[in-house]
Amino acid sequence: MQDFLNMLVLPHSAFLGAAQPSHCKSAQQVQHSYVVGPTQTWVVPQRRASGAGYVHACLSFVASAASSVAATRRAKRKLAGNLTCKADARGTRVAAIGSSSSSSSSSSISGSSSRPHGSDSREYNIELFANERLMVSNLCLPPGASATFQHMRPTVHWQVGDGEHNLNGVRECVPDKHVSFVDGEAWCIRNEGPDDYRQMVFEILQRPHRSEEQVQQILAAAKYPASVGTTLLFENQWCRCWDFYLTPGESTNVHQHTMDYAFVCVAPSRLLGFHPNGSLAFDDISGDGQVRWVPTSNGGFDDVGDVRLGSCHSGRNGYDDHPMREYLIELK
Repeated sequence: MQDFLNMLVLPHSAFLGAAQPSHCKSAQQVQHSYVVGPTQTWVVPQRRASGAGYVHACLSFVASAASSVAATRRAKRKLAGNLTCKADARGTRVAAIGSSSSSSSSSSISGSSSRPHGSDSREYNIELFANERLMVSNLCLPPGASATFQHMRPTVHWQVGDGEHNLNGVRECVPDKHVSFVDGEAWCIRNEGPDDYRQMVFEILQRPHRSEEQVQQILAAAKYPASVGTTLLFENQWCRCWDFYLTPGESTNVHQHTMDYAFVCVAPSRLLGFHPNGSLAFDDISGDGQVRWVPTSNGGFDDVGDVRLGSCHSGRNGYDDHPMREYLIELK
């Protein structure tokens, strides 16, 4: 009987994780536990001698385990169905490097989140990262799907790939990397194209920490160029939005980070960073949808006026067979 039970349970181990036996011996009974789901561990009774009670317990175990496996698989299929951009949100990792600089709860912007409303809308917009200054989410609409945003806080919608939408009754094509800044305007957006429609959504949760005059002062004081991406796509009193695109093996010059910033990769990426002296600063391998948050105080300088080691570097695409794609937002 035990061999029969093992034959039934163990083939699922590749899907659910390897079987993990634990032995709990008593005078007449030995129990083996098997992990059959993310939170359930079922106990298989084993007796030295057979009996009707034992057979009944075994049959009950098989039925319960099969039900748990089926429920787990249904949950996984439902989750996979919700993540319609297959490589965009699956397996997302989020890394927060340190904490935000000069943050203050008094500078928070009142109002509800800009997340889309309605059950169908929410399942298309997956949160990737959030702290006291910024929330980043991945919007992915399958063909014909729609979502509604209230935009109670300043929000950046950043297009990933060419798309076609109906926005508040107006149908239009949206090019890759297009940036829209919205503050207070409701959006009803519908995917009118044949493919998935994708945007990275950056919701700004605090008021600017610096005036425009202060921003210009720290940019002018930087020892190295403050062009932290390859193309500045958008700027206003809230933020600066940079496209960071490197062809296979392409490099950038040394630049200096002067403000809090976050970036999200919109394709699997590997970025090699180098200190101004040419030594390796980092080797960062990121998956599609991975977000990094990097607080940067005092314009990237330390207390004695030297550039912080982590605030200046050059970059090179570490892959030789595909480009590096990254969207970077600086918060003022």
